[in-house]
Amino acid sequence: RGLEPSETVRTLTLEQAQQLALAHNSSLLQLGYETAKRELALREVRSARGPDLELDVELAERLGRRFDQSIGRLEDRRSTVFDARARSTIKLFDRSSHTAAVAVAEGELAAGKEQSAWGRQRVLFEVSARYMDTLLGAVLIGIEQEHLQAQQEQLRRIGGFWQLGK
Repeated sequence: RGLEPSETVRTLTLEQAQQLALAHNSSLLQLGYETAKRELALREVRSARGPDLELDVELAERLGRRFDQSIGRLEDRRSTVFDARARSTIKLFDRSSHTAAVAVAEGELAAGKEQSAWGRQRVLFEVSARYMDTLLGAVLIGIEQEHLQAQQEQLRRIGGFWQLGK
């Protein structure tokens, strides 16, 4: 289908095409989420060394009414309860297994970052290759149009010679 006169064509530079591809590539977004997940896993493994602190605080107030038969009337009752509990634990662990867990988490994070970098490079390469193919296609179309014009001119000359030779 050809373009209508009122339609406009948006022309992108290579950098714009690359930025659009990077921003909208679902595989790269997924790799980014996986890397963030691995960063959190590493933080969690590293935090196993520290103490675990827990604090529970409860404040409750009870309101009620009671009929006192000895005096023959209703009495309002109110009671307030404040309860606070604190607990601290220190996890005992085998240092060598903890060190190994940290090393595994760090390795997985490094691998995730490498995958993200590789995915980014792959997207940039694919976009660049398609962009260059598009430019090459436009050049080839221009060359073919020049050939067509030259062939049409040659055909007119041949037609002129044919008319003269009749």
